[in-house]
Amino acid sequence: MKRLLWLALCALWLFNFTACSSKGQEKTALFTYEMLIDSLESESLESASKHYSTLRAQHFHSPLLKEATLMMAFAHMEQEQYLLANFYLDSYLQRFVSEKNADFIHFLKFQSNYLSFKNPNRDQQLLLETIDKIQTDRQITSEGFVALKGSLKTILLAKAFLMNEKIAKLYAKLGKKKAQEIYLKRIAMPKEIDIKPHEWNFLEWLFE
Repeated sequence: MKRLLWLALCALWLFNFTACSSKGQEKTALFTYEMLIDSLESESLESASKHYSTLRAQHFHSPLLKEATLMMAFAHMEQEQYLLANFYLDSYLQRFVSEKNADFIHFLKFQSNYLSFKNPNRDQQLLLETIDKIQTDRQITSEGFVALKGSLKTILLAKAFLMNEKIAKLYAKLGKKKAQEIYLKRIAMPKEIDIKPHEWNFLEWLFE
C-alpha cells in the first residue's frame, strides 16, 4: 500500500513538473515568436532570422513554428530574396504542408522562381529548370491553381523565347554562326508547347 502511495505521489509530481515545464516552454516560444513578428514589422530580416533559428532550435515541436516558417517565406519574397524564400517554403513543405494548402505552397515556389527572373539572360538555367518543373509537375491538382500554373508556364515560355532570340541576334553580330544556330533552333518552339492567347483572371496580379 505504501509503495502504491509512493508511486502515485511520484507520478503526480512528475505530471506537475512536466505541465509546468510545458507551460514554461510555451511562454518562451510565444515570446520568441512575438520578437520575430516585431522584427518582420520593422523589416529587419536579419533579426527575424535569428529569432526563427531560436524558435526552431529550442521549440522544434511548437505549433508556432509552422506560422513562423510561412511568414519568413513571405517576408523574403517581399524583399525580393527569392532563394531564401524558397528555403523557407521547402522547410514548410517538409514539415507542415497539408492537403488543404499543398497546391498553394507548391505554386508559391513556382511564383518565387518567376519573380526572380529580373534578367532572364543571366538566369537561363533557372528559367529552363522552372519551365521543366512546371511542365512535369503532378503535385498541383486543384482546378484554380492548375489554371494559374498554366498561365505562369505560358509567361515563362515567352520569356525563354525572347531570351533565345536576343542571344541568337547577339551571336549573329559577333559573327559566331554555330552558336547562333543553336539558339535559332531553340526559338523554333516544339509542337507540344502550345502558346495561345488566353483570358487573364483576377488572380493575374500574382505574377506581377
